[in-house]
Amino acid sequence: MTDTSVAARVPRFSPRAKRVAERGSMILVLSGLAIWLVVNLTHSPTQFFSAAVQGLNNGALYALIALGYTLVYGIIELINFAHGDPFMLGTLFSGFLLTTVFGQDASRPLGWLLFALTLVAAMLFCGASTSPSNCWPTAGCGGLRGWRP
Repeated sequence: MTDTSVAARVPRFSPRAKRVAERGSMILVLSGLAIWLVVNLTHSPTQFFSAAVQGLNNGALYALIALGYTLVYGIIELINFAHGDPFMLGTLFSGFLLTTVFGQDASRPLGWLLFALTLVAAMLFCGASTSPSNCWPTAGCGGLRGWRP
């Protein structure tokens, strides 16, 4: 049996033509995105800005998490995803204190002062609640054995 298939010739484009096609498609996609954003902005500005603020909040949170993992990995060259548990616990604790205990539901100067207070309280809460070996060695509860100030 003989091979009667004809080898399909694949057209080859020059690198310049590829760059022009890539840039053209990129411009087309970005201009479509810009038009879509402008239409949504003019149609419902309140919803647009609400979604934009929520997106910026989520992006800032993801950036802080990534920065934290980058710093931890850069220092000890080990990533332990269990580190997120005390951070989330502290976040929930400070959010609970700020909204429920202190009754803050809007941004005011007193609210920012109470926010700083809840951050300190969350640090103390998370430091005390993570494990008993995290206490000072002078308190006699484990800690760093043989450590002297």
